[in-house]
Amino acid sequence: MEISEKDQKWFDSLKIGKLVHNLMTIILQKNLITENEIKNLLEKEYSKFNFNVIFPILKKVDNNISLKENRMIYGNQRYYANPIKNKEIEYLLTNEWKEFHLENFINWLKNKVKDI
Repeated sequence: MEISEKDQKWFDSLKIGKLVHNLMTIILQKNLITENEIKNLLEKEYSKFNFNVIFPILKKVDNNISLKENRMIYGNQRYYANPIKNKEIEYLLTNEWKEFHLENFINWLKNKVKDI
């Protein structure tokens, strides 16, 4: 994916959490990454290596438990409240984003995402 100057200005104007949430919603809803990449984003090790985030970027919603329980890790809510649908599967996106994650996220966008 190419990032234009206009896109870069938009990226710079948002806090990292809002930027990631907005873009990942588009990416998943429009199916702009491969199924393999979605599987990677479900893995803690992949998330740590590529984003320096200690939780999996995505978590598949388990319909057998409440949404609140789905969001919890070690007693804390580590995922945004609203699931994002990709095909027929719902995922939660981690809310553990800090400004120092921005460069890793942009690098991932450039390498893994089809044009938005």
